[in-house]
Amino acid sequence: MDVQIRELSPHTQVLVIPTTKFKTITVTLQFTQRLDHQKAAARAVLRKLLTSATKRYPSLRAFANARNDLYGLSVQADSLRRGEGLETTFTFTTINGEYVDDNHLFPRVVEFIKEVFDAPLFEDGKFPVSYFEERRKAHLSSYQSALDDKSTYATIQLYDLVDEKEPVSVSTLGNEQTIPAVTLEDVMHEYHELIRSPKVIAVVGDVEEQHMIQWFSDWLPVPATTTPHAIAKVQPREVVQRIDEQPFQQSVLTSLYTVQAPFDTPDEKAAILMNAMFGGTALSKLFKVVREEHNYCYSIYTRFAASYSLIELSAEIAPENYDHSMVLIAAQLDALVKGDFTDDDLIMTRNLLINSIRRGYDSPQGMIAFFSTQLVRQHQLTPERFEHELMSVTRADIQRIAATVQLHTHYFLKAQEGGDHENV
Repeated sequence: MDVQIRELSPHTQVLVIPTTKFKTITVTLQFTQRLDHQKAAARAVLRKLLTSATKRYPSLRAFANARNDLYGLSVQADSLRRGEGLETTFTFTTINGEYVDDNHLFPRVVEFIKEVFDAPLFEDGKFPVSYFEERRKAHLSSYQSALDDKSTYATIQLYDLVDEKEPVSVSTLGNEQTIPAVTLEDVMHEYHELIRSPKVIAVVGDVEEQHMIQWFSDWLPVPATTTPHAIAKVQPREVVQRIDEQPFQQSVLTSLYTVQAPFDTPDEKAAILMNAMFGGTALSKLFKVVREEHNYCYSIYTRFAASYSLIELSAEIAPENYDHSMVLIAAQLDALVKGDFTDDDLIMTRNLLINSIRRGYDSPQGMIAFFSTQLVRQHQLTPERFEHELMSVTRADIQRIAATVQLHTHYFLKAQEGGDHENV
């Protein structure tokens, strides 16, 4: 795969992934800003404002009709934390014009994309008050609906227990207090900051690099800030924990663990595989022992956040299984440290992990996610090289990395006594 990366200006890059694998063309604009507790809610509201209307299409209906005229152009916006930065990604997906006999479709899509950022729905240089208030209300409603999910609620509470000086503690959405407090002035400030922040423009599909460079060069302003550091390793500390009771059907056990596996090093790959063996796959110890063998939980999984050297664990359990589950979870980590796993366990988990990674390349978003991550590495990896490094991880590496894992933060959302929970 001939992936092309071009730097248009300092801190502005174009990533072109030419492929005939898809009938669509996907364009993403990824802006990176420094994480900030005070700005999280305003940035989240801004995402809704930019993806709901423009000056040319000044209502939700007009905006939707314009997308329909572009053969159902998909427009999405989301954000994630990476190190010290907040990555806000706007994704535009359209059918390749060759399949609808419209050679002018993609240029029209590019024009639409530019309007989203260059010509938002402004009156006198700012969003109309009524439009701003409606989109702020919509974001608050979405946030409150998300809290109805017990796992989401527990995860939010878990990260609230992390020291606020740690970048990983910063929400990407705001909260029930900060969202209503967002002002129009806050959002306008964030709009101008966003446009002038470091960015990566990525295109996946049957496209020519030179055309992409031509369409997107000299468009957005040169970034006024440098790209935030992609690594923000969470420091070990005395364990902080809390238990709350809420009227949910089942309880949720969540934990964060630090692990000594720096980003962009061979130990990062060892940690990826160790996490897969711990709780990151259906072949993991947590899944096989805690869920399948002892039937203590409905679901259990772990996720490794490489830029923070952090493992997140989440399990849905019945409250009476809490103590037993905690003991078993600790025992599975200890088993990895002691090497209590077979060579077949290692081989099968590694193959499952590699196949899962390969499936990610079967979508434009998966390709962009992989190759955009390489832009923040000093040692950029091809998919083949990444797999090779995973294949090089040994049993001893798994044991060594597992021995560095330490519990950092723990939150237990306990179903209230007499509630409607069930054993699992």
